[in-house]
Amino acid sequence: MHIMQAIVAIHIPERNRQILQMREAGDSIDEIVSILGVSWDVVRMVARKFETEGILSARSNRFLSEMRNVNDLDEKWKVSYLAQAIRPLGITQSAIIHHFVRQRTPEISPLELMELAISDKLHPEPGVLLIPLLKVQCVGV
Repeated sequence: MHIMQAIVAIHIPERNRQILQMREAGDSIDEIVSILGVSWDVVRMVARKFETEGILSARSNRFLSEMRNVNDLDEKWKVSYLAQAIRPLGITQSAIIHHFVRQRTPEISPLELMELAISDKLHPEPGVLLIPLLKVQCVGV
């Protein structure tokens, strides 16, 4: 029994370190859950405990800088990277990621993300736009 407790004590900090490294690399909570085989709540709790605004901002800035260097709106990127880079509210970020997971689309271009946020349809009432993003589950009212 003491050996098992020692293994658990060593394993938990290692798991937390793995979770943090994966989050810093831009992996979504869902991706981490799938890869490490731990519960979503555990990953979320560890991520929230250690991620500060500075870490989130630095991750976003690194990715946006990489995107600017590529300079191609049609270049495909992991959905979670794009969603995290633009830094929407947490529920919106998760909704965008899950929207593309449901569509079985692991990568999208910045242009595709913009098309989700910019209306291409005219509304009968002048000045009103129909934004496709509002139709995404958990984003619209």
